[in-house]
Amino acid sequence: MTIRNEYVPNYAVHPGKILLEILETRKITQVELAKRTGISTKHISQIINGLKPVTPTTALSLERVLGTPAYVWSNLNARYQLFQTERERTKLDENKENKEWVSRFPIAWLKKNGYIDNKKAQKGEIVNQVLSFFGVANKESFDPSYGACAINYRKTSDDKSSSESVATWIRVGELKTLEKWSNNYNRDLFESNLAEIKKLIKYDVENDSIDKMKKLCADSGVVFVIVQGIPKTGCWGATKWLSKNKVMLLLSLRNRYDDFFWFTFFHEAGHIILHKNDEIIIDTNGIEKNNNLNEKEEEANKFARKILIPDDAYESFKDEIEPILNIIKSTGTNDQKKFAKTNDLKKEIIKFAESNNIAPSIILGRLQFDDLVDYRTILNDLKKSINIEGVY
Repeated sequence: MTIRNEYVPNYAVHPGKILLEILETRKITQVELAKRTGISTKHISQIINGLKPVTPTTALSLERVLGTPAYVWSNLNARYQLFQTERERTKLDENKENKEWVSRFPIAWLKKNGYIDNKKAQKGEIVNQVLSFFGVANKESFDPSYGACAINYRKTSDDKSSSESVATWIRVGELKTLEKWSNNYNRDLFESNLAEIKKLIKYDVENDSIDKMKKLCADSGVVFVIVQGIPKTGCWGATKWLSKNKVMLLLSLRNRYDDFFWFTFFHEAGHIILHKNDEIIIDTNGIEKNNNLNEKEEEANKFARKILIPDDAYESFKDEIEPILNIIKSTGTNDQKKFAKTNDLKKEIIKFAESNNIAPSIILGRLQFDDLVDYRTILNDLKKSINIEGVY
């Protein structure tokens, strides 16, 4: 959705005013026009004074008498009626209650990124701008269309996020998804392409690799979109079926390290593969350590873990490094032995990652998730930050 800089007049002229100018120019009286058209003088006066509309029948009569095409009169009348209705609706929309509701949305972000016309917002049309962004006619239509965001949305531990920001995040993703081409959804092809996407894990997460991911997803009917920077979303990722043949896979890059990026992507892919009948799934804490996950989140987590690191290989690797982990845990922070064993662990992680053709950060992230390695460790230099900005 983009805002076009085109001139739209903030007024409309009633066709009666144009009629009066024509009559004065031609020296035709209202009485004479009434005789020629068969319309009462009173009705002609009411049209000229903006009290009555120009109906299609009247437009045809004026065309015969004055030579001005009927469609001109009809267009003038339609434009005037639309303008008046729009003005009245704006007065109703821009009330105190609606403005309070709209204030809960990330307006500054929407303005900055061109989803809201700042000039119109300054003229007091902020409610209309937000409704247009979401593609709904009024506030009452918002909940049936985006209420699912609030239903599927779960508060994060910091409790600073809002359902309105989540709805905004989802809507931006929708708009970007609708702009993108994709084939019809094909589950078998998507699963096959996920294997191809996994091969990209050993490379840096940058525009080139993401473009390849987008292409592989689109070929199988999945549109992969990144929308970041919207405040108070608290979301990792989401999936939404826009039709039976097109699905959105949306990420936020909430954590800008590659291990979180890959796990979240395959977690959302798991929802698409396993939970096709769910129109929308939003993940706030689904990929974090949490003992209260619902069944679908657990299934998506297992799907992601299995793709990233085969279970048998991971279990064998844990057994191999267990002696190293035990020494690290039993020694003090400044102990040289702990430092040496941490370096040994790093070498083992890199070696295991190379044998499985994935990034070492994925292995480290899994060990941290399983509480085998502390999150505050010098091994975090195995992780790579992601430097992609905005909506992608």
